[in-house]
Amino acid sequence: MSTSEELFARAQAGDQASIGRVLTLVEQGGPRRDELLRLLSPHTGRAHRIGVAGPPGAGKSTLINQLARRFAARDDAQVGVVAVDPSSPQTGGALLGDRVRMSELESHDRIFIRSLSTRGQTGGLSLATGLVADAMDALGFDPILMETVGVGQAELDVMRKAHSVALLLLPGTGDGVQLMKAGLLEVADILVVNKADRDGAKELGVLVESELHSRAVVDGGWATPVLMTCAYRGEGVDEVVEVMRQHRTWLETSGEFEARTRASIELQLRQLVEHALLARLWHDDGFGSVLRDHAADVAAHRTDLAAAVHALSDRISLPGEGS
Repeated sequence: MSTSEELFARAQAGDQASIGRVLTLVEQGGPRRDELLRLLSPHTGRAHRIGVAGPPGAGKSTLINQLARRFAARDDAQVGVVAVDPSSPQTGGALLGDRVRMSELESHDRIFIRSLSTRGQTGGLSLATGLVADAMDALGFDPILMETVGVGQAELDVMRKAHSVALLLLPGTGDGVQLMKAGLLEVADILVVNKADRDGAKELGVLVESELHSRAVVDGGWATPVLMTCAYRGEGVDEVVEVMRQHRTWLETSGEFEARTRASIELQLRQLVEHALLARLWHDDGFGSVLRDHAADVAAHRTDLAAAVHALSDRISLPGEGS
């Protein structure tokens, strides 16, 4: 067997160091990643991927801590956790350590945590997140919990990276109203009002339920529930787990599980192709030289940004263009 095959075999057998090495190689990219993706691919598509999104301070890490423990306790499930942190634009390193807040899970023999940085990307999920989730899927982790940086318009990518999306709301901050205005409730399969012991929690729950009630739910569709939790106390978490299991059953019986899997792969391909093409473009010395010339012309007011963009874009040959 090749080195990659040996590594993959050890990881499949449950060797923690090998699992970590596989995830690192998949995240970093390069030829070894391509070898591993070939080995991983036949074993993917089985795990339930659950995205947990919400504004900063909503308690996402605390809730995931509780969820992971409960899933692991059921049928000896192997649970994967992908925690995505915002990263420094200078170094690419993570600025926040969700792994620190989930440190209690580190010693659990059926829970594996992987922290990723966004590497400057929008959307809350790094380019590598889908691939790391694929690797966890192939290595037998199910479910896979994915925590995002925050919530915003770009966070809509979460819906296409996960089969089920839980959106956390925090009472007393106005986030519920803002999310409704932004249309972000559309990404949620499950709504969770966390820190329900705070003032305004019940009112926020009623407000969100009223908004959901105004939507028409087609026959056989999923009616998004609103749950109340106090994650740091473990209150209401069992109900969240049960609803997530119910949602998985609905996904599988309705055919939506397969549809969301395909949508996730399509998004993943789009991102990886964009990344590959941009890497080739920016490493092209000829293009870089022309770009610097146009930048100088814009700075000297010999041209404008729009004209420079068109001129540079015209230098890029796409399939079907040109003679």
